[in-house]
Amino acid sequence: MRLLLFVFLILSITCLPGFTATITVAQDGSGDVNTIQNAVAMAAEGDDILVLDSAVYDEDLAAGPLAGFAAQFTLKAAEGQSPTLRAVNSAERLGAIGAPGADLLGAFFAGCVGVVIEGMTFENPTTDINVLTISAAIALMDCNDVVLRNCTIRGAGGPGTAYSGFNFGVLVSGQTIPSAGIVIEDCLIEQCHYGIQILKGTAGEPTDPSVTIRGCTIQNCNGNGIEMDCASQPNPDEPSRSAIGDGHLIENTQIINCENAATLGGGKIVFRNCTLLGNRGSVNVDKQDSGELPILADFDQTAIVGSENIGVRVIGGRVSMTHCIVAGCFREGLYAAADAEEAIITVDHCDFYQNLVETPELFELRLEASIALDRKLTVSNTNVIGVAGILNGTIDDPNDYEEDAAIASYCNVLTDFESYINVTVDHEASFDPLYANPQTDAALFSRAGFQLQEGSPALAAASDGGFIGSQGPIQTRLKHWMMY
Repeated sequence: MRLLLFVFLILSITCLPGFTATITVAQDGSGDVNTIQNAVAMAAEGDDILVLDSAVYDEDLAAGPLAGFAAQFTLKAAEGQSPTLRAVNSAERLGAIGAPGADLLGAFFAGCVGVVIEGMTFENPTTDINVLTISAAIALMDCNDVVLRNCTIRGAGGPGTAYSGFNFGVLVSGQTIPSAGIVIEDCLIEQCHYGIQILKGTAGEPTDPSVTIRGCTIQNCNGNGIEMDCASQPNPDEPSRSAIGDGHLIENTQIINCENAATLGGGKIVFRNCTLLGNRGSVNVDKQDSGELPILADFDQTAIVGSENIGVRVIGGRVSMTHCIVAGCFREGLYAAADAEEAIITVDHCDFYQNLVETPELFELRLEASIALDRKLTVSNTNVIGVAGILNGTIDDPNDYEEDAAIASYCNVLTDFESYINVTVDHEASFDPLYANPQTDAALFSRAGFQLQEGSPALAAASDGGFIGSQGPIQTRLKHWMMY
């Protein structure tokens, strides 16, 4: 009887909610299994999968309930190890959605909820594509609350690599449900075609994902560092077409040497404290095929330096820029195109500095004339330093403009030629802001260089009596205290 009672107690404890097992993986046979796929197949809900070595696992991993496995688990490298999961691109997992043949989606997580992936490297060395014209190193489809942390994602090559379609480092897709609560943090994403791609399966369906990208470096991509075709939004105009949610947050992230740093194509998207350096193209705010207007793009404490094109190009969206630096771009710092579906742009406490490197005939900020119904550029408390300032209208015909579409207040515009054309100006100023050490070279840039030296007239010229620009005064060090 005592033995039966003891067995009953043990079984009761092991069946309690929250009990988890750890499944170990090692290629030399010292773990429970020798492939990551076998570990995923063995895992029950909430289990941990621990990879014990730094081996290269050549596998097309499939995980999640849509692949027939547990929805929630942890996959991580053991301390001091750096395993690589490299796609072999032979798995056929998309037949159910009309895409037969090898899917080329690498590590494929489908329908996962609460998965944590940590310390892994994911590679896909292919430049090929499936019948959907895509491939990826890691794909998250219809997933919620997935964390990808301290991982490296690597594609087939960097700038100059030929791609026949769209190859992604990380692909996040909402096919039947919004992929909400996805977090990508402290990851290195490099040598891909597109670094991170976020989309939904069908335009006009409310399956917009919600993703946070935090503390990442995205570099040396042949295409966009980040492309967000769609995003949820807190209060969509048409809930039947746009998912309700917080949208995307990109913070404390660097994007370096990519074609375009980012393309933002629908919903709510916030860039906060990001640094975009030496990219060959622009940050594009532009409706994509599966996205929905409005695009609500907020840039806060973000620097865009050394772009070989326009800094921020708006082809359709409502854009807010606060405490940002745009410097050393080859064309305009900010440009709203004539064919924009809407362009409502607010700039406050920013620095536009010595852009127009290769196009001095243009303007630091330009709102081009258009037949669009909603167009407005409002600039306040901002330094504009360069060749020419703010233009509302058409370069070739300054009389072709929309009256009252551009307003500048409490701005400091110091330029070689025209400061304003067709702009309503309130409290005009023109002086050297006395930056500490401004740099437009992406390799030398620091935000501290755009702080204001003591004695700068910009220190007390803003609408509230405070500083103009993005950074404020130089922070002086505390004097050493001495005891007597």
